[in-house]
Amino acid sequence: MTFNNRQNGRQIKFICFSDRLAATGTKNEEDCQSCRIIGTASLFAIGCYIIYSTRPYRFSHYTHQSLDFLIFRRSQNSNQPQNKMSDISIIIVMGVSGCGKSTVGQALADELGWLFKDGDSFHPKENIEKMTNGIPLTDVDRIPWLETINSFAQSNPKSVIACSALKSSYRKILSKGNLLTKFVLLQLDRDVLINRVSHRPGHFMSPKLLDSQLNTLEMPNDEEKNQILVVNANSFDVNHVVQQVRDAFCQ
Repeated sequence: MTFNNRQNGRQIKFICFSDRLAATGTKNEEDCQSCRIIGTASLFAIGCYIIYSTRPYRFSHYTHQSLDFLIFRRSQNSNQPQNKMSDISIIIVMGVSGCGKSTVGQALADELGWLFKDGDSFHPKENIEKMTNGIPLTDVDRIPWLETINSFAQSNPKSVIACSALKSSYRKILSKGNLLTKFVLLQLDRDVLINRVSHRPGHFMSPKLLDSQLNTLEMPNDEEKNQILVVNANSFDVNHVVQQVRDAFCQ
């Protein structure tokens, strides 16, 4: 059988093995079955060639769509925790004083095999003195501190950082740069927070500042909903919180 490709001006010749065997008078049933399979495959190849040669745009368009779909389905069935988590460079565990940022942050870092850093360690001496004396920090106090944390994060990918990150504007500073940053907001009832803050001997943060932080805290806005995971941590089951984070970021 001969087919002409008018678009390219070439002549393509295909051999139908079933015709050849029929001409030789072959009666073997097994050979005939093989011929039918080969003949069908040949016709399929001819059809694909014609489509490819005469309508390259449509062939390419639909083929690429099909391949994209197959790749997507394969990624859905792959080992998601490693693949998904590998895209994230920084996780910031956030919330007001007493919510358990440091405890959860350290446990999460241990689970992932990442570095943990407590954001309080970046506070300058002046900020610590203010908080010890029950004086709320202002944006003037916080912004240089947040920028220092961001510089550390950009230099240390695969880190979990504990930081209050109370305002949306603060979170923008913390997530500046090329590294993908996710936030985990530990949300607790005020009574639970008061009880925890009151039983933290030696911590510089005065319990008097809790209400100030609660008033300052801005819940995730529409732009942040895919960046911030809100976790109810009233029961403070650390392992449960860590598992929620893994499930959310690895789905």
